[in-house]
Amino acid sequence: MKYPKSYLEEIKQRLKVSDIVGSKVKLKKRGKEFIGLSPFKNEKTPSFTVNDEKEFYHCFSSGEHGNIFDFIIKTENLGFGEAVKLLAKKAGLKEFLFSKQDIIFEDKKKKIQEIFKIYFEHCNLLLKTKYAGTHYKYLIDRGIKKETLNLFKLGYSENNLDIFNKLKANNFTENEILDTGLFLKKPNDDKVITRFYNRIIFPIKNYYNEYIGCGGRAIDKKTFAKYINTPETAFYKKGENLYNYNISRKYFEKYNSIFLVEGYMDVINFYDKGVANVAGILGTAITIPQIKLAWKNYKNIIVCFDGDKSGYLASYRAAEKIFINAVPGKDSFIIILKDNLDPDDFINKYKLDGLKELLRTKRKVSDFIFNYFLQEINSKDPNDLAFFEKKLMSLCDEILDKDLKKFYRSYFKNKIFNDVIRNQKNKSASQKLINTSIKLSLPESEIRELSFLNILINYPEFSERKIEEISNIQFINDYLNEFIRDFIDLLSSNKIDSKQTFLSSLKLNNSSVIEKIVNNSTNNILTTKLNEDEFNQIFLEEINKISKLKLKLKLKTIENKLIDSMDNETLEDLRKAKKHNIS
Repeated sequence: MKYPKSYLEEIKQRLKVSDIVGSKVKLKKRGKEFIGLSPFKNEKTPSFTVNDEKEFYHCFSSGEHGNIFDFIIKTENLGFGEAVKLLAKKAGLKEFLFSKQDIIFEDKKKKIQEIFKIYFEHCNLLLKTKYAGTHYKYLIDRGIKKETLNLFKLGYSENNLDIFNKLKANNFTENEILDTGLFLKKPNDDKVITRFYNRIIFPIKNYYNEYIGCGGRAIDKKTFAKYINTPETAFYKKGENLYNYNISRKYFEKYNSIFLVEGYMDVINFYDKGVANVAGILGTAITIPQIKLAWKNYKNIIVCFDGDKSGYLASYRAAEKIFINAVPGKDSFIIILKDNLDPDDFINKYKLDGLKELLRTKRKVSDFIFNYFLQEINSKDPNDLAFFEKKLMSLCDEILDKDLKKFYRSYFKNKIFNDVIRNQKNKSASQKLINTSIKLSLPESEIRELSFLNILINYPEFSERKIEEISNIQFINDYLNEFIRDFIDLLSSNKIDSKQTFLSSLKLNNSSVIEKIVNNSTNNILTTKLNEDEFNQIFLEEINKISKLKLKLKLKTIENKLIDSMDNETLEDLRKAKKHNIS
C-alpha cells in the first residue's frame, strides 16, 4: 500500500530540504541555493547544491539527485517507509496507519484521479482541435498565451456522452464516474447527462496537485448561469481550496505576498501577465480555511476583488473575516480596482506595470475597515464618534488571537484620536468629542442584533422569503424579540408595495426601535442595492455571529456562577459550553 500523495506532500511542505540536508552537510547560502561538500563523494571543492524552492538537492560530482525522502534513504540506509516515518515525526505529523477505511478511500481517490485525467485530456484536445477556430481562438483573442492555456489545461465539454462512454470502456463503473460530479442523472430519470455541456472547462487541483473538480464557463450568453462548478464531493470542498494554489504556493520564497482574486479568468490572466503568486477563491465569499491556506505559504494576503460596488462589499466582508482570524507575523491588504473593472479586465488593460502602480495604494485590512466604518458617520458629531469607536471595539473583541485583540483595540483608539479627533479645528469641540467617545453606551450583542435587523427591515421582499428562519430567532435583547414579532406579522399580512411604505407601517408602533437601529447599526452602507444572493450570504453570516455571541455570553454566565457556587451541575454546564469551542 502506497502512502497518500497528500501525506507525503504535507511532510515536504513542513520540512525544508536545507534543514534536513543541513543536519549532515555544512551548507552555505549562495543566492537562492545552498552549497556544500558532497555527502556521497570525497571532495575539496563544493559541488553539492540544495534548492528549497524546487524541493531537491543535486550533487554534480556523483550525479545523486532527489528530495528529502531520497536523501534520508541514501544517507541513513533506510527503506522508503522507514524514511517516511522518521521525517513525519520531524514534521510533527502522526504516523500514517493503513486502516481498511484508508485503503478503500485511497483506492477510490486513485480511480477518481484517473477519471479526471482522462476527462480533462479529452476536453483539452477538443478545444485545441475541433474548436480551435472558435472557442480556442476566443481565449487567444482575449490575450492569453498558448503556454498559459496549456499549463491550466483548459478544455471544452460538448453536449454528448462520448467521454462518458469512453470512461466506461476504460472499465470505470457508472457510480465511480458519477462520484466525480462531472456527470449527473436527470431528476426522476436514470438517464445520465454531462454537467458541463457547451462550456469552457477549468480543471481544479488541490494543494497537493491532485485533480478534485472543475468549473465551466458558458459560451452561449443565453445559458442560465455564466459559471458553474463541480458540486461538493468527498474529494472537493470549495471553501477549503484555492484555484491555482498548487502552482502559486511554490513561489513563496520569491514573493512575500499572494493575490487572492475571485474567478478562474482573473487567475489565468494574472498568471499570463507575469503574476505567478495568485490564487482564486472560486466565488465572492472567502472562507476561514482559505485564509489559513493562503497564510500557510505566504506572509501577506492581498485581496483584489472586482472594482464595482458588489466587489467593494465583498472586499469588506473578506477584510472582516481576515481581521478576526489574523495571526501574529502575517499581514493582509486590500486593493480597489479603478474604473469598476474586474481583475481580468484590469490586468488586460493596464498590464503588470498598472498593477505595480496600483499596489502603491494598497491598504492594510485594519485601515480599510477603519475607513469603511468612518464613511458612515459625521466625524464632527460626538455621538457618531462614540458609536464609531464602539463598532471598532466590538469587531476587535471578535479577534481570536488574544495578543492581537489587545493591540488592535489600542491601535484603533489611537487612530481615532490622531486621524479624526485631533483633526478637528475647534479644540473645545475636540475635547467634547474625547469625553463623549469614552461613554460607550450599547453592549456588543445589542449592536450586532441591531445591525442584523437593519438588513432585514431594508430588504422586506427578501426577508419575506426567510420568515420561517426569522421566526426561530431568539434575540439576546428582549425588546428586540417584541419588535421581530411585529416585523413578521407585517411581512405576513401585507403585500410589500415598496420599502418606504413597509417601513412607514413598521414605524407606527416601533419608532424608537427603528431609530435605534438606524443610529447604532454598523452596516448602513449595505442598506441599498444588495441582490438576493448577497442578502442571503449576509443573513447567514449575521445569524452565525449572533449564535457565537449567545454561546460566549452563556459561558460567561456559567463562569460567574462558579465563582459563587462550585457545584457539579454548574461544572457540567461549563464542560458542555466549552465543548462548543467558546472561550
